[in-house]
Parts: sequence; C-alpha cells; structure tokens
Amino acid sequence: MKRITLGVTGALACLAALVVARQDQGAPPSTFLTGARQAPASGQPTFRGRADLVQLDVSVIDSKRHPVRGLKASDFTVLEEGQARPIQTFVEMDMPEAATKPAKWQIDVPYDVTSNQSESGRLIVIVIDDNGLMSQKPTSWAVRKTLAVARGIVADLGPKDMAAVIYSLDNRTAQSLTHDRQRLLAAIDNSRVLRGALNSSDEVAACRCGLCSIEVLGDIAEKLRAIEGQHKTIFFISGGFSIRPTNLECFPEQSKALENVFRQAQLANVTIHPFDPNGLSTPASIRVGGFKPQVEYLKQLANMTGSRAVVDDNDPDRQVADTLNESRSYYLLGFSPAVASSTDGKLRRVEVRVNRHGVDVRTRSGFYPTVVSAGAAAAPASLDAATSGLLAKADIPMQAAVAPFAGSDAKATLAVVLGVSQPPRETSAVDRARPPASQENATIMARLFDHDGQALGMQRLTVALVDKPDAAGNRAYEAMMRLPVAPGRYEIRLGLETAEPQTASVYTYAEVPDFAREPLAMSGLVLSASPSPAAAPKDAFADFLPLVPTSRREFRSTDRLTAFVRVYQGGSRPLAPVAVVASVVNTSNRPVSEGRTQLAPEAFEPHRAADYKYEVPLQKMPVGEYLLTISASTGAAKADRALRFKVN
Repeated sequence: MKRITLGVTGALACLAALVVARQDQGAPPSTFLTGARQAPASGQPTFRGRADLVQLDVSVIDSKRHPVRGLKASDFTVLEEGQARPIQTFVEMDMPEAATKPAKWQIDVPYDVTSNQSESGRLIVIVIDDNGLMSQKPTSWAVRKTLAVARGIVADLGPKDMAAVIYSLDNRTAQSLTHDRQRLLAAIDNSRVLRGALNSSDEVAACRCGLCSIEVLGDIAEKLRAIEGQHKTIFFISGGFSIRPTNLECFPEQSKALENVFRQAQLANVTIHPFDPNGLSTPASIRVGGFKPQVEYLKQLANMTGSRAVVDDNDPDRQVADTLNESRSYYLLGFSPAVASSTDGKLRRVEVRVNRHGVDVRTRSGFYPTVVSAGAAAAPASLDAATSGLLAKADIPMQAAVAPFAGSDAKATLAVVLGVSQPPRETSAVDRARPPASQENATIMARLFDHDGQALGMQRLTVALVDKPDAAGNRAYEAMMRLPVAPGRYEIRLGLETAEPQTASVYTYAEVPDFAREPLAMSGLVLSASPSPAAAPKDAFADFLPLVPTSRREFRSTDRLTAFVRVYQGGSRPLAPVAVVASVVNTSNRPVSEGRTQLAPEAFEPHRAADYKYEVPLQKMPVGEYLLTISASTGAAKADRALRFKVN
C-alpha cells in the first residue's frame, strides 16, 4: 500500500529550512547601510554559553501560572545527581507585551527580505500526530480539538516568535519555521488527514508499529541541537501512544525510539508540551481496562522535558495561551557539571530549586555528558559548509530579496539580490598599499531546494566588485543572480566567499506562481532606490527589468524610491483592462499615499504582460514603519503583493 509521507525525511530535510531561526521571512532585515552586525534590541539580553557548561532553560511559575520575573542567580540552586553545582552564567529572558498594540498588518505581513543578523524570540514546532489520529479512528471531536489547539498556538505567538508545522505521517502541507501566520494556518487547515479529504489514490496508511508518531519528536529535537540561547518548544498534539511489553513485535523498536526522543530532547534542551485532543471522551478502542496508557506516555514526555501535559481536558485549546505565557519570561542558567564527559553515556539527573514559596519550577530533568574526540580538526571554511548547516553562517552581515518573474516557456526566473555589508577589516601592509578604490572578486553560490527539501541544483557566480570602503571602513554592495525555476515553493540558500577569504550565508524562500495559466498574476514586488550600494553585475536583469532592484528596506526621506511589478494575464482568454492600485499605510493603518491607474489591453501585448511603477513619496513620510501594497484586478480575478519598509 502506498504511504504518502515525507515523514520525517522530506519534511525534516527542510529542518535545515525548519531551523533557520534567524533568517526566515518574518525576521526583520538588518540596517543595511551601517555595515555593522546588529546589536540586540534595547533591553534584550544575550546569553553567551561555553562549551564546558550545561545550559538549562528554567521557567518559574506562580500559582496563577504567571512567570515569576526579577529573580537573581543567587535565588537558584542547581543539583547534579543531588550535589549542588556552581552557576557560571545567568540571564533572565523576558518578552514583555508590546507597549502599543501593533497594526494587524504588522502581525500578518512578514518581511520580504531575509537576514542572517536578525534576532528571534522563541522557536516553536507544532507537531500534529496525524498518524495517531488515523490509527485511533478519530472522532470529529478529536479533529476539531486538534485544529483548535494548533490554530490557538499560531494566534498566541509573540511578534518575534517563529513557528513550524510538522506532521508525523503526511507532510505534504508542512511548513518550515516562519513568522508568517498565514502560512502556518494554511499548513494546519490544508492537512488532508484533518480535513478528511483523502481519496483512493492517496491510500495513506498508518506507519508500522506507530513508530513515526514517536520518531518525529526525536528527529526534530536532534535538528534543533545546533541552536543555543533560545527557548525551543515542541507542541505535540496527539492522543498519545501505548507502548506495551506484551507487544513482542513492536515493543523493542518502540522502546528504542522513545529512548532516543528523551536523549535528543535533553541534548537539545527542548521542552515538549503534549496536548491530548481526545479529552475525557477518549475512544474506548484505546483504553485498556479503563486505563489510558496513551496519557501516561504524554505525561512522561512532559516530565522528562520540564513541562506539563494537557490531558483529560475537554477544552485543551483553552490551555494554549497560559502554556505559551509561561515561557514568555524564563531564565537561562549555565552550570559547570561534575562530570563533563563520560564513556557510559548515562543520563545525569538535574534538579533546580528556587528560594521562593508557592512556585513551580520547570526545566529538563537531566543531561548527557559530552564526549570530546581528541585532536578533532575544525572543519575548513567553504561555501558548501556555509550553505549546509541548519543555521546560516552569520560571519558577514547579509540579506536577500527574491522576486519571481515569468520566463520563457513554462519556466520562471527568480531575481535574487544579495545585500552584503562587510565591516572594516584589519589592515595589512598589502591593504595599505592598495589604491583607495580597487577591484576584488567575490564568489556567490545559490543552492535550490523544493518544498520537500530535495536539492534541485546549484549555481555559482563570480562578481567583480569595486572595493571602496566608506568613511567608517564598511564595504556595502549588492550581488545579483538569476535562477530559472518552475512554478512551486522553494528554499534558496545563498553563500558568499570573499577575497580575504571569509564565508557567510543567508537562507530565504520563494513562491512562484504559474504565470502562464493563472488568469491574473503578479511578479514579485521589487524596490529600486537612489542612493543604493554598488551592484554587480549591474546589468544582471537588464533584459527583463527596467530598473536595478535593491534589498534595502530602510530609507531616508531624501532617498528616491520606486516600486515595480509586472502584471500577467495567463491562459488564452482575450486580454482585458486591469485596474491597479498602489497604497501605503502607516502603523495606525491610516493611508499615507495612493496611486491608481488602469492598464489597457494593448499594454499587455505581445507577451500578455504589462509593467507598473509607483514612485513612493518618502519626503512626505515621517519616521516609522509602513506597508506598501500593490493590487491588480480584472473581473473576478485579483492579485496583490505587499512589503514592509521603514523611513529613518
């Protein structure tokens, strides 16, 4: 029987997409012209761990399930196997509510430029156990509550939080880490299992021994190990799983998989929050003598990772907001372990106490000592290495803008703009002998992946740059590249190697419409600004774009800013007039500027495409953040693009 699943293979191949914690589409772009690495936001602490320390995320909750703030390192005691250990590093992580309520578009519209310098809040992976639902023959109640819990998590995300949606079985609608709530909701609402929309050609069957319901948690935790200094949470929406020693066929593999979940969760410092959608109305088919072993499995997951299982509750969705609120303020502790390395690989038990009465302290229950190989050599810096990690390499500040345009035949073209801002370098005798403006080369590499995480190809480009530092010694430039693609969703990993040599990377995403078939479609919305950094090669898009796009999204009121889109009428219907509206609103959602025009049918000849430009009146805009939207419509067909920008 054919089983439709990316199962923790394709969907988690995207956990190099899934764990792009600071680079996804919602992460605010860095201030490009400064050329400096962005400092943390005001009041946001940073945690600098050491390789010889064990890091713990510790939540301290009062009787009303509110985080207890303002504690000091002296208020905590860390016990390893019952013995007190010194706390070496301590940071309070606090994500207070915004002083002013953001505009709806600031929540719903992600940044279209991705950066390798941006900060993020919590990392949240929503795991929906659709395999468990199928094997338990779910009631409509369980499906409704699964949807309610998942949607509730998305609704209660903080502005800096990033979330992903992964399934244990059918990952055709999985979503990588993003700030984009609409993408997350689409990943939840479009699940074929939850919608009951499976047909005979799908033939989706539960996985053998239910192993995928267990293994998905271990695989995600393993992928998250590379991230430090951020709170990492898995929301596991599942009716649980029964692991019985009497089941001789499955028990050995199930036990091994469960042991790996606990091990990987401890190594990654990941909290698992189980939510049972069955509530008190658990189907009799999954009870054993009135006892629900599935619930015990969920409780065990919570106990091992320092959380609380939401079980035996007919309204588990009402617990989502409180659960997320508990991690809005927490503490990062680093302690020096008594046993830093071990050959037996056994778990070391950890307990954290706080000198406060009536509080609940939650953290993981142990850690595994590391084993350090003697003489291990550091991996050489390379473009392959810079674009192969779970996280982009942020050694050089970079940001990327990607816009799809119709190409030849059924192909499209991705216009990629890579903004690079190299900080001042240490000068040598060779550097001092250089003329004020000299030429040097940089190599750009793009790796393309489809939505299932499958590698589609790689392209390299060497660009010749005029190395002309500004007064502060920063060197800013933009590299241009074009990638031919078919309609679909993609992850693009961009790597840079400079003459020094240094390497860095940034990861981004693109959705490419079927321009040839859709009755009305729009290219990516691009901006062209003056002044802008030097571009190379400057004529990269000259044959299909009338301007040079930029990755800048922060401007001065004295800059000149032009927005550009191309409108397409696909299919073979007679060409029709298209109304186009450009609008800019501020954070109070008040209109700042507007432009209206109508593209006549003849404007679309001979290639069924017409261009539209809009001059953004920056000189009339006070300092602040704005939303630019360009919409097109003809008859019932509509298309639109939007992006966020700032005026400094």
